[in-house]
Amino acid sequence: FYYNAMILNCLYDCSYCYLQGMFNSANLLVFVNVEDFINAALDKLAELNSLLVSISYDTDLLALENIAGFNAKWIETCHKHPALVVDSRTKSANYAAIKNCKPADNFILAWTLSPESIVNQYEPMTASLKGRIKSIANALNDGWQVRICIDPVLLVPDWQDLYLELIDQLYAQLPMDKVNAITIGGFRIHQDYFKKIKNLRTKDWLFNYPYSTPDANAPKMMSYSKEKMEEITELLKSKLTDKGFKQDRIFAC
Repeated sequence: FYYNAMILNCLYDCSYCYLQGMFNSANLLVFVNVEDFINAALDKLAELNSLLVSISYDTDLLALENIAGFNAKWIETCHKHPALVVDSRTKSANYAAIKNCKPADNFILAWTLSPESIVNQYEPMTASLKGRIKSIANALNDGWQVRICIDPVLLVPDWQDLYLELIDQLYAQLPMDKVNAITIGGFRIHQDYFKKIKNLRTKDWLFNYPYSTPDANAPKMMSYSKEKMEEITELLKSKLTDKGFKQDRIFAC
């Protein structure tokens, strides 16, 4: 697994996002030598024989597709190199920007989804939940590989009901049997970014919650307790499997 950062920073301003602790301004930096980024991935692919590359890690490439067009270039590359798997994560509803591209089985469109109330309060500049679901439906119907990311789960009041209702909405509006995979994860952030953001958002409960560092292998990664993280995963995983989603296609972050 590697990631490839052709754009640094994001159009959106999600309250919980680590990028506000990583960068000192809200400006975006776009690298225009996209061929160099693709060739670097192909060099690594030749070395390893198979490769997974996340291309929308420190930004939202699909939201910027009409300007940069980077997804289209990677999709074209995926058609030529079947051992290369590319993952593009988004909170946009901008599927129309790549609709005319031929779907590639090794190009994954990964949509982050949150309950509508979470979107409105903590992701106010992103596409609505309705808009994202509509884009997912169109992508699935057109034959794309789609991953749904219920991540980060925020422990707001009645969070269990909100996220379980979200799963019900997905089953009511999407052909879930066509979804490639679902990932689940609780809120987590690097300690250094957390401290910086807390100084910016002094009154935000997200950065005044008593987080811990439950993973001994990642001592600087702050998140909910191990028990809470397991509760989040098990609750949503149980709901999904009860609905018929294959257990081996559900992954905890």
